[in-house]
Formats: sequence, C-alpha cells, structure tokens
Amino acid sequence: MSRELIIAFALMFPVLLASLSVHEMAHAWSADRLGDPTPRAAGRLTLNPFAHLDIWGTLMLVATFAVSQGAFFFGWAKPVPIDPDRLAARRWGETLVAVSGPASNIAVAVLCGAVSWGLSGVWSQGARAVAIAFYLNMVLAILNLLPIPPLDGWRAVTGLLPPRHRHGLDRIAPYEQFVFVAFLALVVLRPEILSAIFGPPISAAAGILLPEVAR
Repeated sequence: MSRELIIAFALMFPVLLASLSVHEMAHAWSADRLGDPTPRAAGRLTLNPFAHLDIWGTLMLVATFAVSQGAFFFGWAKPVPIDPDRLAARRWGETLVAVSGPASNIAVAVLCGAVSWGLSGVWSQGARAVAIAFYLNMVLAILNLLPIPPLDGWRAVTGLLPPRHRHGLDRIAPYEQFVFVAFLALVVLRPEILSAIFGPPISAAAGILLPEVAR
C-alpha cells in the first residue's frame, strides 16, 4: 500500500473497530436484557474490541482495503451467540436483538452529527474528521439491515415469521455464507449496486445531520 493509503487505513481502522464493538455489544446487551445470559457468559457484554474481533474478518478488511486502494472494504466481527429459547420476548426477541446492532450504529451516527455541528463553527477539520465516523456507522447500519443471510436484516425478518414459515427458511442456514459471497461478488462486479443501496439514504441523512462543511 502507498503511504497515503496506509495513513487513510490507520485513521479509518480504529473508528471502524469502535463502531463494530458498539454494534456487537448492542446485540449482547439486548439479548441480556431479554433474559438470555449467553452473551454475558461468552464475555461479549463489553466495548472491548478484542472481545469481538474475528481474525479472518479483520484480515479480509485489510485485504479488501488494500486491493481496492481504499475504494471498498469489507470485514466482520464475531457473531454474538444467543439462545432464542431463553429470550423473554419469544415472538419478537430475535428481531429485537437483530435490529439493536444497526440501531446502535444509527445512534452513534446521530451523535457524530451533533458533534460535527458543534465543531463546524470553530474547527472545520475536526468536523470533517468526526464525519468519517458518521459515514462509517451509517454504512454499517444500512448494510446490516439488508435482508440477506446472515446479516441482521435477515435475522430481523425471519424472527417475525410464524414458526411454520421459519422452518422452511432454516434450510438456507447451511448455505448462508455462499449466499453472502454471491452478494459480495455481485457488488464487486457491479459496483453501481452499492451506490444505489447506500447513496440515497446516506445522502439524505448527511443533509440533515451534518453541517455543510463536513458533507
């Protein structure tokens, strides 16, 4: 990687790591609040990024960032283990746990927007730096809300279905990784798909939540 790309990665990676930690802890916290002690027992009820790191997900992040020259990157954290049968809200529990991750990233994005507005009048560079966290969290939120296995959006949708319908979709579980790899391949081959998915909602959110100097 070039020196400029290494600097960009060094600035982006800690922000992304913190955002992923918030996301995963939100899953753990919501499951814990709904009565499932599994995430707490697994040590996932924490903001410590090392508790959530997945070695292969991290390597994939570095590789995709380097190969695309910073234009595209993808990685993942360790999924938070939950036991749906121990969730107090049996009918809605899995959906609530699933959407809590993206919801936490939206909350962080809103907070970053407020901080960016506060800095915009006195330190424009600081406002733009905080905006990086805004955009990363918006991307995480939107990506994870897509109803594609094994993303949170898929878990949220299937969690709302009656048991008789869910059993049919459970047959997809062994093939989830292949479905997602196919999605990634489609995105790589047709990058305009990313713009169509992420562009409108992120532009709309930035227009409302970020000062003009940081957009």
